[in-house]
Amino acid sequence: MNDFMEYKKIANVKAKQMDEEFEVKTLEGTLKGNAGDYLCVGINDEQWPVKKEIFETTYRPVQDEEAVTRSNCVTKVWDEVLTFNCIHFPFFRDVDEIYYSNAIAGEVGELCNLIKHRAGGGTHKKKPSNHDVMLEIADIFIYIELLIEKYGLGVETLAKYVQLKTKINYERMEFNGASEGTL
Repeated sequence: MNDFMEYKKIANVKAKQMDEEFEVKTLEGTLKGNAGDYLCVGINDEQWPVKKEIFETTYRPVQDEEAVTRSNCVTKVWDEVLTFNCIHFPFFRDVDEIYYSNAIAGEVGELCNLIKHRAGGGTHKKKPSNHDVMLEIADIFIYIELLIEKYGLGVETLAKYVQLKTKINYERMEFNGASEGTL
Protein backbone atom coordinates (compact mmCIF):
# COMPACT_ATOMS: atom_id res chain seq x y z
CA MET A 1 0.00 0.00 0.00
CA ASN A 2 3.01 2.30 0.26
CA ASP A 3 3.02 2.82 -3.50
CA PHE A 4 -0.61 4.05 -3.48
CA MET A 5 -1.32 7.77 -3.77
CA GLU A 6 -4.26 9.40 -2.01
CA TYR A 7 -6.99 10.94 -4.17
CA LYS A 8 -10.03 13.00 -3.28
CA LYS A 9 -13.18 13.14 -5.39
CA ILE A 10 -13.84 16.69 -6.56
CA ALA A 11 -17.16 16.28 -8.39
CA ASN A 12 -20.42 17.00 -6.60
CA VAL A 13 -23.25 14.49 -6.65
CA LYS A 14 -26.94 14.93 -6.06
CA ALA A 15 -28.57 12.70 -3.49
CA LYS A 16 -31.92 12.03 -1.91
CA GLN A 17 -32.73 9.94 1.14
CA MET A 18 -35.37 7.41 0.13
CA ASP A 19 -38.49 6.66 2.19
CA GLU A 20 -38.91 3.10 0.97
CA GLU A 21 -36.97 0.27 -0.68
CA PHE A 22 -35.82 1.02 -4.23
CA GLU A 23 -33.94 -0.48 -7.17
CA VAL A 24 -31.48 1.22 -9.51
CA LYS A 25 -30.11 -0.07 -12.81
CA THR A 26 -26.35 0.49 -12.93
CA LEU A 27 -23.47 -0.69 -15.13
CA GLU A 28 -22.93 -3.43 -12.52
CA GLY A 29 -26.56 -4.57 -12.75
CA THR A 30 -29.63 -3.82 -10.67
CA LEU A 31 -28.78 -2.71 -7.14
CA LYS A 32 -31.21 -2.44 -4.25
CA GLY A 33 -31.47 0.20 -1.57
CA ASN A 34 -33.41 0.11 1.68
CA ALA A 35 -35.67 2.73 3.22
CA GLY A 36 -33.37 5.39 4.69
CA ASP A 37 -30.59 4.76 2.18
CA TYR A 38 -29.60 7.42 -0.33
CA LEU A 39 -30.05 7.46 -4.09
CA CYS A 40 -27.10 9.29 -5.67
CA VAL A 41 -26.93 10.81 -9.14
CA GLY A 42 -23.50 11.53 -10.67
CA ILE A 43 -22.27 14.07 -13.21
CA ASN A 44 -23.29 11.84 -16.13
CA ASP A 45 -26.73 11.11 -14.62
CA GLU A 46 -25.55 7.68 -13.45
CA GLN A 47 -27.35 6.46 -10.33
CA TRP A 48 -26.34 4.26 -7.42
CA PRO A 49 -27.58 3.50 -3.90
CA VAL A 50 -25.51 4.27 -0.81
CA LYS A 51 -26.23 2.83 2.64
CA LYS A 52 -27.38 5.50 5.12
CA GLU A 53 -24.44 4.96 7.52
CA ILE A 54 -21.87 5.17 4.72
CA PHE A 55 -23.50 8.20 3.10
CA GLU A 56 -23.73 10.18 6.33
CA THR A 57 -20.09 9.38 7.13
CA THR A 58 -18.58 10.19 3.73
CA TYR A 59 -20.80 12.89 2.16
CA ARG A 60 -21.50 16.47 3.28
CA PRO A 61 -23.97 19.01 1.85
CA VAL A 62 -22.38 21.57 -0.45
CA GLN A 63 -22.59 25.05 1.03
CA ASP A 64 -22.52 28.16 -1.06
CA GLU A 65 -19.29 30.16 -0.84
CA GLU A 66 -20.94 33.04 0.99
CA ALA A 67 -22.23 30.73 3.75
CA VAL A 68 -18.79 29.15 4.13
CA THR A 69 -17.15 32.59 4.30
CA ARG A 70 -19.62 33.73 7.00
CA SER A 71 -19.09 30.53 8.96
CA ASN A 72 -15.30 30.82 8.75
CA CYS A 73 -15.48 34.49 9.77
CA VAL A 74 -17.56 33.74 12.89
CA THR A 75 -15.27 30.86 13.86
CA LYS A 76 -12.16 33.01 13.39
CA VAL A 77 -13.56 35.85 15.50
CA TRP A 78 -14.75 33.36 18.14
CA ASP A 79 -11.25 31.86 18.31
CA GLU A 80 -9.62 35.30 18.56
CA VAL A 81 -11.83 36.32 21.50
CA LEU A 82 -11.21 32.99 23.20
CA THR A 83 -7.43 33.19 22.69
CA PHE A 84 -7.28 36.76 24.02
CA ASN A 85 -9.24 35.83 27.14
CA CYS A 86 -7.28 32.62 27.74
CA ILE A 87 -4.05 34.65 27.67
CA HIS A 88 -5.12 37.76 29.59
CA PHE A 89 -7.99 36.45 31.76
CA PRO A 90 -7.33 32.71 32.14
CA PHE A 91 -9.85 32.52 34.98
CA PHE A 92 -12.77 33.80 32.85
CA ARG A 93 -14.59 30.44 33.05
CA ASP A 94 -14.54 30.66 36.87
CA VAL A 95 -16.30 34.03 36.96
CA ASP A 96 -19.87 33.90 38.29
CA GLU A 97 -22.46 33.93 35.52
CA ILE A 98 -24.14 37.02 36.99
CA TYR A 99 -21.05 39.02 35.98
CA TYR A 100 -21.59 38.11 32.34
CA SER A 101 -25.36 38.65 32.41
CA ASN A 102 -24.89 42.09 33.97
CA ALA A 103 -22.10 42.94 31.50
CA ILE A 104 -24.37 41.92 28.57
CA ALA A 105 -27.23 44.01 29.97
CA GLY A 106 -24.91 47.00 30.45
CA GLU A 107 -23.57 46.77 26.90
CA VAL A 108 -27.10 46.44 25.49
CA GLY A 109 -28.01 49.58 27.46
CA GLU A 110 -25.03 51.43 25.96
CA LEU A 111 -26.09 50.30 22.47
CA CYS A 112 -29.66 51.50 23.09
CA ASN A 113 -28.32 54.85 24.28
CA LEU A 114 -26.24 55.26 21.10
CA ILE A 115 -29.24 54.43 18.93
CA LYS A 116 -31.35 56.92 20.90
CA HIS A 117 -28.76 59.61 20.15
CA ARG A 118 -28.71 58.64 16.48
CA ALA A 119 -32.48 59.14 16.42
CA GLY A 120 -32.08 62.66 17.81
CA GLY A 121 -32.68 61.96 21.48
CA GLY A 122 -30.45 63.04 24.35
CA THR A 123 -28.25 66.12 24.65
CA HIS A 124 -25.30 65.08 22.47
CA LYS A 125 -24.69 67.31 19.46
CA LYS A 126 -22.72 64.68 17.54
CA LYS A 127 -24.62 61.63 16.37
CA PRO A 128 -22.83 58.31 17.00
CA SER A 129 -21.35 56.70 13.89
CA ASN A 130 -21.79 53.17 12.58
CA HIS A 131 -18.32 52.54 14.00
CA ASP A 132 -19.53 53.49 17.51
CA VAL A 133 -22.58 51.24 17.16
CA MET A 134 -20.51 48.29 15.91
CA LEU A 135 -18.10 48.60 18.84
CA GLU A 136 -21.02 48.22 21.26
CA ILE A 137 -22.36 45.25 19.30
CA ALA A 138 -18.86 43.71 19.46
CA ASP A 139 -18.85 44.13 23.26
CA ILE A 140 -22.21 42.34 23.46
CA PHE A 141 -20.91 39.52 21.26
CA ILE A 142 -17.77 39.12 23.40
CA TYR A 143 -19.69 38.85 26.67
CA ILE A 144 -22.20 36.42 25.16
CA GLU A 145 -19.31 34.28 23.92
CA LEU A 146 -17.63 34.33 27.33
CA LEU A 147 -20.88 33.25 28.98
CA ILE A 148 -21.27 30.38 26.50
CA GLU A 149 -17.65 29.33 27.01
CA LYS A 150 -18.11 29.52 30.80
CA TYR A 151 -20.61 26.68 30.46
CA GLY A 152 -18.07 24.67 28.45
CA LEU A 153 -20.03 25.09 25.24
CA GLY A 154 -18.85 26.66 22.00
CA VAL A 155 -19.77 28.18 18.66
CA GLU A 156 -21.01 24.82 17.34
CA THR A 157 -23.47 24.47 20.21
CA LEU A 158 -24.61 28.05 19.71
CA ALA A 159 -25.20 27.35 16.02
CA LYS A 160 -27.37 24.32 16.88
CA TYR A 161 -29.49 26.38 19.28
CA VAL A 162 -29.85 29.24 16.80
CA GLN A 163 -31.04 26.72 14.18
CA LEU A 164 -33.48 25.22 16.69
CA LYS A 165 -34.82 28.65 17.65
CA THR A 166 -35.19 29.62 13.98
CA LYS A 167 -37.19 26.42 13.36
CA ILE A 168 -39.42 27.23 16.35
CA ASN A 169 -39.94 30.77 15.02
CA TYR A 170 -40.95 29.44 11.59
CA GLU A 171 -43.43 27.09 13.25
CA ARG A 172 -44.86 29.98 15.29
CA MET A 173 -45.24 32.09 12.16
CA GLU A 174 -47.12 29.27 10.42
CA PHE A 175 -49.27 28.62 13.50
CA ASN A 176 -50.13 32.31 13.87
CA GLY A 177 -50.71 32.73 10.14
CA ALA A 178 -48.32 35.68 10.04
CA SER A 179 -47.35 36.98 6.65
CA GLU A 180 -43.84 37.74 5.45
CA GLY A 181 -42.37 40.99 6.68
CA THR A 182 -44.65 41.16 9.72
CA LEU A 183 -42.92 41.70 13.08
